[in-house]
Amino acid sequence: HSSTLNVKLELVHLERQARELWARMGFGVVLDDMSDFIAPAQACVLPMQIDARRTAMQIEVEDSDRAPAVAKVTLTDCLACSGCVTSAETVLIGQQSMLEFLSQLRAGRVVIVSISPAARASLAAHYSLTSMQAFAALTLAFGRLGCGHVLDCGLGSDISLLESAAEFVDRFRAAREGGRAGQLPLLSSSCPGWICYAEKVHGVTLLPFISRVKSPQQVMGSLVRALLEGEEQGSAAGGEAGRAYHCAVMPCFDKKLEASRTDFSDKDDPERRDVDCVLSSAEVTAMLREAAIEVRALGLPDSSAPGLPDSSTPGIPDSSLTESVSPGSGIPGSVVPRAGGSVVAQAAAAFQLAQLSNVDVAAGAFRVPPGGAGGYCEFVFRVAALELFGIAIPDEQPLPWTEGRNADLREVRLVVDGEVRLTFATAHGFRNIQNVVRKMKGGKCAYDYVEVMACPGGCLNGGGQVRPVADSGESGKARLLKVRDAHHTSAGEAQLGWPSPDDVRLRALFAPGALLAGGPMSDASRALLHTQYHAREKLQSGLGIKW
Repeated sequence: HSSTLNVKLELVHLERQARELWARMGFGVVLDDMSDFIAPAQACVLPMQIDARRTAMQIEVEDSDRAPAVAKVTLTDCLACSGCVTSAETVLIGQQSMLEFLSQLRAGRVVIVSISPAARASLAAHYSLTSMQAFAALTLAFGRLGCGHVLDCGLGSDISLLESAAEFVDRFRAAREGGRAGQLPLLSSSCPGWICYAEKVHGVTLLPFISRVKSPQQVMGSLVRALLEGEEQGSAAGGEAGRAYHCAVMPCFDKKLEASRTDFSDKDDPERRDVDCVLSSAEVTAMLREAAIEVRALGLPDSSAPGLPDSSTPGIPDSSLTESVSPGSGIPGSVVPRAGGSVVAQAAAAFQLAQLSNVDVAAGAFRVPPGGAGGYCEFVFRVAALELFGIAIPDEQPLPWTEGRNADLREVRLVVDGEVRLTFATAHGFRNIQNVVRKMKGGKCAYDYVEVMACPGGCLNGGGQVRPVADSGESGKARLLKVRDAHHTSAGEAQLGWPSPDDVRLRALFAPGALLAGGPMSDASRALLHTQYHAREKLQSGLGIKW
């Protein structure tokens, strides 16, 4: 009891420090100064820039015995405003903040943290650790704060890739038959900055072309929720206290907007989201710094810090999640459904949370797709070549990419008997996105599939990644090279590769009666892994008009 009390006291102190840190940061809504924005957010920021010396307006306050109501702005409101279009918006409000994260820990909620490969690479570069050292250190650091499990988003990424490839194959076949369902090109959907831009600016013109597959973040959220459903239904706490709290660590601030979409919450309980909170890589470093946790010391091989994660335990199991273990199962921490659990919970029972990771702690290695944006274009191209034209491209054989006007616009073609059968492209950064959209509107787009990312360089260069300290002398380009190395090689720890149909985890999920029974594009997969988009009404404030 004394240790629990000490942890809670430390969390209260840390939350107070975080509030002071936010107060020093100024506004509650901050727009990151990115180089790939469409236009200044005039309609959004001008009303906030009021010079009291130049206004003659007077405000009279009427006496009232009633206490003033507290106005709350949520990220759902931000999605509908159309006032700004940037690749990364730091919105420090509502549920998406480290203050909320700390408050949930202080309340005693079971907290699960999933870390994306790009965020892990950024944190590894920041602390001068390898990716495996960083993952081990972060596991221990979050455990000290009171988190129940720390996971890698690997399996969520694998499933998103498989579903995206199957979706394209279906779309391409429908296009050859002339059906309306076969509209091409198919545009990737894993970048929330791009989705927000498409909904706000182009609406119904572009939305039919965008993939319906959830991003790895939201796939991971769906899997975690499904795996925990049986435990939550049997929890004696009930209500919010009986539900696990899922926080994702991501390289992009727009991931906060994505997690806040109503499409990713329970229809009957809007407060029940697949991903409750998103913290950026930069926010994690600030939070751990305020908590006086020396991450680098925890990650070094010769660290004497007690309690480093055991090699057989990728996460830090919490008793409330692992109290029901199948005797003789040989799987530590496997979740067994309680009586009365739903079909979803029963189907997911064979899984344990640690199986969602592509990090092999015992072997000291991890698997990631090539590239810095999830590998969608390359993987879908390889699958389409095999499924549509019977051409198997070995994993070790690089694709014949050709670079466009810049390194963020690349193309690859499949040529069969001298005829181009497939043309894929990557378009990273809004300059390249606008060029693709312009071609589509003019009917001159020859692409079949486009991997779209708002940030130049993809997710490794996301707006939420940790930036070099101003007086360190390290340039942004030098830091990005370090992040790429931590993601692609990391002293030999990284294994570049694609999801395999022989993966026992995937076979278990795709088996009859399982969570994703029938595999990619099955009814079960569509129900759990697909989403929808909404054209947003464009609102124009008179303050933003140039007269």
